[in-house]
Amino acid sequence: MMVVPSFIPCSIFDLDTECVSPLESEISVFRVLLFDKCPGGTGICKQIASLMPSVICRALERVEGCSCMMQDGCPSCVQTSNCAEYNGVLDKAGAIGILRALAKAFPSKD
Repeated sequence: MMVVPSFIPCSIFDLDTECVSPLESEISVFRVLLFDKCPGGTGICKQIASLMPSVICRALERVEGCSCMMQDGCPSCVQTSNCAEYNGVLDKAGAIGILRALAKAFPSKD
């Protein structure tokens, strides 16, 4: 989400992601969900859809390249100020694993 504004004109506050609380007892399907926060949408997700392989690649480079040593990452790599769970469910190694799997499933053409 943090790298999307480097591809299209928008703010990271225009988008959100699903962040499942570890306190929820329901089992959810593994998925990555990025959505437009504006009711009715502004078209950001539609614009970024064809660029997702590049977005994933850039996000992976950002997280892997971050020199922080914290398990839950830092504001430069995985944390965000608009996380409803206060960044409590984030894990830098987990983010790298997910981004690597996505990069393999959706290879970038650049």
